[in-house]
Amino acid sequence: MRVSDINKLRQELLKEYENDALKRAYVERYISFLKIDKKCDTDINKNGTMIWIVNGSQRFAKTNPAVTTKLEIAKKLERLEHLIGIAAEPEAPPPKEEKKNKRKSSLI
Repeated sequence: MRVSDINKLRQELLKEYENDALKRAYVERYISFLKIDKKCDTDINKNGTMIWIVNGSQRFAKTNPAVTTKLEIAKKLERLEHLIGIAAEPEAPPPKEEKKNKRKSSLI
C-alpha cells in the first residue's frame, strides 16, 4: 500500500466516524501503524529478512528487526480493525470429517 493510499484511507475513515471521537482516535493509531508497517516493508526489501552482524572477527546472521516489528504491528492492526469495525469476517474453518467408530475386537 502506498503512502497516498494510506492517506486516502485515513480521510475516508475519519469522514465515516466524524461524530465518534473514540473511533477517530483508533483511526489515527491505525494509520500510524500502517505507516510504520510500510517503513518495515521498505527496510525488509532493502536489507532482506536476515541481516549480517559483524562483531570483531565474528560474523553471524540475525533476523532483521523489521520482521519482528512487522509481526507485532500486524497483531495491533488486526485488533484496531476490529475496534474500528473494518475487520474482514473470519473464514469458516473447513468441516471436520467424522471419524468412524473403530471398535476393538476381542481375541477371545
